[in-house]
Amino acid sequence: MNAAHHSYRMSSHQDRAVRGRAGEAATRVIELNQPGVDGTAEHLRRARRRVADARRQLEAIQQGAAEALMGVARAHERTAEAMERHAARRPEKADLYTERAAYHRIQATIARTLALPEPGEG
Repeated sequence: MNAAHHSYRMSSHQDRAVRGRAGEAATRVIELNQPGVDGTAEHLRRARRRVADARRQLEAIQQGAAEALMGVARAHERTAEAMERHAARRPEKADLYTERAAYHRIQATIARTLALPEPGEG
């Protein structure tokens, strides 16, 4: 299998060579004639493709979440309207229903706010 498909785990002798002596900073030099260097460009192309795919998936998830939150906001708005109708029909409980309507309007506002894209994002 190509080295680009593996994680870059070093063998024990490579690990010792990289670590250096106690207290020294370790540096590993990759020689151009080392196996696996030829696959670097392909490895980078694949990595970039995976990142682009993951970004598209994340955007689709965010779009779905925003749509779901807008649905939640609409449901809270409908509930608030129902509470206001109850308040109009039941004057003795108008305060209770008005308070519940306000609660649902606040929840709708929160849901709509959460559905907005983050600042700096599309």
